[in-house]
Amino acid sequence: MDAISPPPTLKRRAALLLIGIVLAFGGATLMGFGGRQGWLLELCTHFRVQYFWALALAALALGILGRGRWSLTAATLAVVNLAAIVPLYFGPAENIALDHQLRCMSLNVNWQNEDYGRTIELIRAEEPDWVLLIEVTPEWCEAMRAIENEYPYVHANPVALSGGIALYSRIPFKDVNLQDLYELRVHALLVEFNLPGGPLTFVGAHPASPGSSTFFAMRNRQLDLLAQLVQRQKSPLMLMGDLNTTSWSPFFRDLLANSGLKDTRRGFGVEGSWPGVPLPLRIPIDHCLVTEGVAIVARRIGESVGSDHRPVIVDFALPQR
Repeated sequence: MDAISPPPTLKRRAALLLIGIVLAFGGATLMGFGGRQGWLLELCTHFRVQYFWALALAALALGILGRGRWSLTAATLAVVNLAAIVPLYFGPAENIALDHQLRCMSLNVNWQNEDYGRTIELIRAEEPDWVLLIEVTPEWCEAMRAIENEYPYVHANPVALSGGIALYSRIPFKDVNLQDLYELRVHALLVEFNLPGGPLTFVGAHPASPGSSTFFAMRNRQLDLLAQLVQRQKSPLMLMGDLNTTSWSPFFRDLLANSGLKDTRRGFGVEGSWPGVPLPLRIPIDHCLVTEGVAIVARRIGESVGSDHRPVIVDFALPQR
């Protein structure tokens, strides 16, 4: 009896699905190179890790299914993304022992998050010398009174929505300034520390989220103003915060080039911090950037505490000159 030709097989359907994945993630890969042209294209720059894994797995599966050309196409596009990721794992970071090591932490608490206790527990467990909190509301500042015995030096600028910022420190600081960052009542917090290794300027910032062409332009202007602010400082400087961009954005690269700041991810890896999902789905929008004169000893992403962001924890020192 002649065999009846079956309908499209599961193998063929799987191949078509995988080809669709290659077209979607490969297209987004290439669109990311046009990131200067608009906010949607710039959004495509942020997901290099996700593109890599989707394309690498698709290349493997297509190879198994005998779709050699599509497998090669997917593998090539995966390598394009990998080339952007790998440099973060190599660089100036050195796990070195330095005198007078300090620890700082930055966390976007999410103004809608009311789980204050977990953040307090995290701070007490990690024992940073100071902690920058972003999106602090009056309610968050009231809850943080619980740590004011341990962190008696406080400067807080709470806002009812997402524009609040606060610094809690064990170490005295001086010359506190709120620097206006263009629109939306967004400010950069600038303080001066006198540390055992010398003076340090600390900047905390939270530029706008670029979810439209208007906010995209605003975020870029705020990054420019941050670069100008950094240029005006004389001491070694550290900038932390939710910058609403990743290391792969052309506007992030502009910030580094125009300010002289260095990305402390170099040598430590991607370290995705947002949103509140498992790796490798998170992207690295929470940053710690430094100028010359600040030595990074260790850098890591902390555990989830109920926010859609995870904390950035950095151990550093100011080497004696």
